[in-house]
Amino acid sequence: MHSKYQLSLQTAAFIFGASALIAEQLAVGVVVIVFARCLFASLTLTALVPFFRHQLLSPLSVNEMLKLSVSATLLALHWFSFFMGVKLGGLAIGTLGFACFPAFVIVFEALFFKEKITAHDGVIILLIGIGIWLITPNFDLSDESALGMLWGLGSGVIYSIMMLTNRYLVDGVNPMQSSWVQCLVITFLLLPFSFEGMLNITLEECLLLAVLGILCTGIAYTLFIYGVSGVKAKVAATVIALEPIYAILLAWIIFSEQPSLVVLSGGFAIILAVVISSQRRVFKQEKTASI
Repeated sequence: MHSKYQLSLQTAAFIFGASALIAEQLAVGVVVIVFARCLFASLTLTALVPFFRHQLLSPLSVNEMLKLSVSATLLALHWFSFFMGVKLGGLAIGTLGFACFPAFVIVFEALFFKEKITAHDGVIILLIGIGIWLITPNFDLSDESALGMLWGLGSGVIYSIMMLTNRYLVDGVNPMQSSWVQCLVITFLLLPFSFEGMLNITLEECLLLAVLGILCTGIAYTLFIYGVSGVKAKVAATVIALEPIYAILLAWIIFSEQPSLVVLSGGFAIILAVVISSQRRVFKQEKTASI
């Protein structure tokens, strides 16, 4: 019954994973990558207006636009940190660093929302800590791998903040419209800093950036929205947690970038923590909502 939604989610996760692979191959600056991603994604979602008129053209208040602008700023910072992690540390380290975000969600909930850290939470944090230690045992800031992990972790920190604040910032706004508006906001924000860089890109780089924006953002997000509409939230969260695995597998298959056994072990610990976190956290939210 849910096979088409599962397929849509798996396809979205696979394409999301490809975005890191594309960014790793680009020689352009990270700001240009984020700008181009949002530019082409905006154009893609604009082209979908005739098919999703109700979702994309719902009227927004000034307050909602301001909130979406704040959310867009966080999204831009998240993507910037994520791509910096991939470029400095490599695809595996950058994506797995980002995948550590559940630990930050737990810590921020405890600090700002007075949530108790349970033994279950402790297991999640421990697994993520083990994963980070396995991947970068000698945390030397002169090493690009360590810097890549820091940027990846930074993207995870920003993503966790987005998770905790987006309920307030984008509550009541259609998800597809939210994505469209945020991409438009980021495009205009980064235009002054990216204009010169966009003029100097090659045709091959332009095509890769177009794929990143059209396929890996606009189309992938549309598939993701469709997928989550037909499955439970915990199922969707678990599927999307596979994004780093897909990214590493793609690099392995296409470019023969075989990760070491240590990196695979660390990655397994982190992905296991993400899966456990998504199952437990969403279950908790569903239980609270049903009372």
